[in-house]
Amino acid sequence: MHRISFSTIVLIMVLIAAGNAQNPEWINYTNGDDVQALAADGEYIWAGTNGGLVKINRISGETTFYNKANSGLPNNDIRSIAIEDNGTKWIGTYGGGLASFDGSNWEVYNTSNSGLPFNYTNSIAVDTDGIKWIVFPGWVFEGAFGLASFDGTNWTIYDESNSDIPSNYVNSIAVDENGTKWIGVLAHWDGEYDGYALVSFDGSNWTTYNTSNSALPDNWIRSIAIDNDETKWVATASGFVSFDSANWTMVHDYGLSDWDYKIAIESNGTKWIGTSDGLHSSNGANYIVYNTSNSGLPSNWVTSIAIETNGTKWIGTYGGLASFDGTNWDVYDESNSGLPDNNVKAIAIDDSGIKWIGTYPGGLISHDGTSWTVYNTSNSDLPDDCVNSIVIDDNGTKWIGTYHGGLVSFNGSSWAVYDTSDSGILSNYIRSIATDRDGKVWVGTYWGLTSFDGSIWTVYDESNSRLPENDVFSIAIDGSGNKWIGTQDGLAVFKEGGIVTGIEDEQQLSYQPASFKLHQNYPNPFNPATTISYSLLEQSSVKLTVFNIQGREVMTLQDVERPPGNYEVQWNGMDQSGNPVSTGVYFARLQAGPFSQTIKMVYLR
Repeated sequence: MHRISFSTIVLIMVLIAAGNAQNPEWINYTNGDDVQALAADGEYIWAGTNGGLVKINRISGETTFYNKANSGLPNNDIRSIAIEDNGTKWIGTYGGGLASFDGSNWEVYNTSNSGLPFNYTNSIAVDTDGIKWIVFPGWVFEGAFGLASFDGTNWTIYDESNSDIPSNYVNSIAVDENGTKWIGVLAHWDGEYDGYALVSFDGSNWTTYNTSNSALPDNWIRSIAIDNDETKWVATASGFVSFDSANWTMVHDYGLSDWDYKIAIESNGTKWIGTSDGLHSSNGANYIVYNTSNSGLPSNWVTSIAIETNGTKWIGTYGGLASFDGTNWDVYDESNSGLPDNNVKAIAIDDSGIKWIGTYPGGLISHDGTSWTVYNTSNSDLPDDCVNSIVIDDNGTKWIGTYHGGLVSFNGSSWAVYDTSDSGILSNYIRSIATDRDGKVWVGTYWGLTSFDGSIWTVYDESNSRLPENDVFSIAIDGSGNKWIGTQDGLAVFKEGGIVTGIEDEQQLSYQPASFKLHQNYPNPFNPATTISYSLLEQSSVKLTVFNIQGREVMTLQDVERPPGNYEVQWNGMDQSGNPVSTGVYFARLQAGPFSQTIKMVYLR
């Protein structure tokens, strides 16, 4: 899908679930300036972003934010929106399935409760009969799922086995006034891509358009739209074209953008940013780009940056390691140093000034300015020669994240390996690591976040915390102990016992929810206590009650009148008489005026 960023619409959505007595443990900052879908509905624009759904009044500019924590949205990554004639919004998410919203009620359709074949959606269109047509991303290792239609009762799947669709890899769809579906597909996968095409389907016949029989500039169809004149507008990987059913017109030719990777900040505040087109620096007044044509940088693809106390920058690239003192460049690679591989993925500098360098797949290297020492699977206990990340704690222990060997610690003499077979690590592919002032190690993986205090592993993911998405790309810890966690769906901040924000609680509570909602408790399962949070759209008489699996009331946590806002309540696993409850399943029910919702909790003793 081709994503569009709108500089004129700044969509920063903040969910703050706050209690009355203390700062919340979690805050989500979901950046929604990456607008991935738009739909118009009268005086409103509905924007689907990578941080949730936004309703914008285009007359007054008033905005309403919906995300998975304050609404029935199953996922914050919104890839498509379609609106029926009756005003119902159909929202396709990337991982949470399909949602419908009629202005009051949310319905979620996923692989477990409907005929939806895949929870990742790319595109939705609604035809003149009200039938919803849903497209899914085709993943080589997950399979492809063709095209699905839903008439409100029945689901129908069109794929290569039961129709003339040329491929199950479908990535976009639009429907014209005649009911013809226009579909972007990827041709057959037989070990490699055979190409892409545009397909039309009138309910009976399938017609394919590609570079060999049309003026399409590229067979990779990213998205399709149809205007009031029935002209088809097609975005491809190489350009933007229009087709009026007779003539093709090239509208715009474009290329691909660069990727940003790593950021390091000097003590003087200068930011150094590693990208795929070189090293960028900004001191607030000047912006400088260093690349292979104007500096000693050995490759424009910068993967890692570390800064010594004297200000020397050490830069990892796909072409080796470089140091830059502000004037002079020195380059180290396989040909002139002890570096075993030029693909440098990570750099850390210890208190003695020794550089620790992670390569792919050359293992771990230390460099004291003179000597190079290589640690790999053949001469050490390093379980994997592909090193993704390195962090050094206050004791000087190196924590090393590998590509498929898990997490490793090395204190200079002893190695310890932690993987999915013997620890709380969620995946052996370690994306990021950080250590806090209490000595805890925080590990980001594709499947969530884990902390390790030396004996106990604690897991945080979408199901038991306010983590906006399980794929944790980066972790940073500030001076107050707040963990800043970067995910695909936004930035989360977490601190046990409450985030240090410097913001008064009254300001935190000023966030206005978009709906009534009882959020899933976290952690879950839990022992000894769990946090239950809820949102009130308007002032209500609130009763929050815990029941056991037999339906008997165990504990009334709240029975109060509350103004609109977000609230947290802790349950410590005690019943109304102060006795600990037994291990098992319990239910929390929120009643707020006419609104009622129940969640399931698991208590482990």
